This record gives sequence, structure tokens and C-alpha cells, in this order.
Amino acid sequence: MFTEIFTISLQRIYVSIVVNKGFRLKGFTTYQVMLVTSVNYQKIEKGDPLMDSIKTTEELREVPSTYKQVFQNTFTNSVDKTKTISAKYNDAITDRDILIAEFLFKFRFATIDQIFKYLELTGNIESDVSVSSLKARLDKLVKMYRVLNKFILSPYESANFDSRDLEFYCLDLGGQFLLYNFTNQSESSILNWRPKNANLHTAETVYRDFRIVDFYLR
Repeated sequence: MFTEIFTISLQRIYVSIVVNKGFRLKGFTTYQVMLVTSVNYQKIEKGDPLMDSIKTTEELREVPSTYKQVFQNTFTNSVDKTKTISAKYNDAITDRDILIAEFLFKFRFATIDQIFKYLELTGNIESDVSVSSLKARLDKLVKMYRVLNKFILSPYESANFDSRDLEFYCLDLGGQFLLYNFTNQSESSILNWRPKNANLHTAETVYRDFRIVDFYLR
């Protein structure tokens, strides 16, 4: 907490004084008067956890209701469907990628640790695959094919992604095309799915869904 001191000076004041031999001298003179006002405020610096993006699952438990989702990709109703489908036939998109898309179609959001644990539990990850290498793969699905999208929770409507941020992955339009063409998911459910409607929610909803996924993976 800090205190600011304000000074008001050069106040004109009428005075009357008695000088020697009883003569009275009247008139105006100028004095400096200091007025001290205490103003308390909290200094907020970059990196202050009260005004920073959520970094850990512990912070997520107490996420303020004012926090917002900031997505890597902006919402769109159109992507290159041919590119996405061709990537699957050329093995640039794998069966494991589609399995992750199905998982996010069912649960909406998940962190990299949750997705890694899901693949472990279902026996769909090789022993030499690490969390960091899986993250690199998911980020490629976000940027190159828009199979997935990802977001952070921030007090600001726009924010740069930081490597320390807690990121949540979700399905994107490319993933919808893959689910429709390469899975047995309900066609009507897939066709009625829209990125903005499915993915845009409050911070409280994100935390609730995070807990649901955690419970499922126990």
C-alpha cells in the first residue's frame, strides 16, 4: 500500500499585528500551507497473480468470475475440409488424433495432463511419448489443421499465450469433419455441433468441466 502527499501552497491570509509603540499594522500576506491527504491504493505489477492468467490447477479452483477465455484461434464457420480429410488419408493425422478429438467432443475441455492420462488409461500412447511431445502434437493440430483449438483464462479479453499458462484444449471445425467421416459418433450430434456454442463458456463452467474430466479419469 502507498500514500500520496499533496501540497497546496501560497494561500493569501489577512493578518493584523501590533508593532512597537502601539501602532497596528493591517494587510495581506502570503503563507505556504501544506495539506496532507492520504490516498491508499494497491500497486499492481505485471506478474501479480491477482491480474494474471491462470497458471495452475490450484489457481483454477478459485478463478474469479470475471476471468474470460482467450482462444488461440478465432471462431470461424469455415475451414479447408479437403485439407483436413486428405491429411487423414495421408497419415498426417493419426487414429490417436481422432481419439483425442472424440474425447474432447464428449467432455468439451481438457488440459494436456488430462489428455495424456486418458491416452495412458486407454492404452493409446507409446512409452517414449512425453507430455511435452504430446503437447507439441496437439499444438500442431491447433495451428495447422484446426482439428483442435485451445484457450487460457485471463482477466483480459485479449492476452498473449505464455508457456506457464494453464491451457485447455477443445474441438475445432477440423475435428468435427474427422468425427463425421471417421468415427461412429451420432451424425446428428456432430452436425449440430458449433465451435462457438460448444466452447465459449464462463470461467466457472470451465472449472466444473475440468473437475468432471478429473473424476472420469480416476
